[in-house]
Amino acid sequence: MNRADYEGVCHEMKLNSGVIWPIPIMLDVPEGFAKSLKPGSSKVALRDSEGVMLAVLYVEDVWEPDRKAEAQAVLGTTSTVHPGVDYLLNKGHGWHVGDA
Repeated sequence: MNRADYEGVCHEMKLNSGVIWPIPIMLDVPEGFAKSLKPGSSKVALRDSEGVMLAVLYVEDVWEPDRKAEAQAVLGTTSTVHPGVDYLLNKGHGWHVGDA
């Protein structure tokens, strides 16, 4: 999901194409890795836990989202009692990488 689709899902529950999509599905990465990527020219190998490459992500967007705003918009709360909010705010990485 690229940044435009992410924003559409968070604010309108749909992709830019108009398809209903209630929850953003993102690749979150650490800041250092995010800053090493170049939108439009970087590729990221997506691997399973054994290291087998499953896919290649062609990097279109790299950004630091407002995770509290995402939690409120998507999950309806910013309370870390909610397991999704807890993961989003405390366990996930702070940057998103998106493709087309």
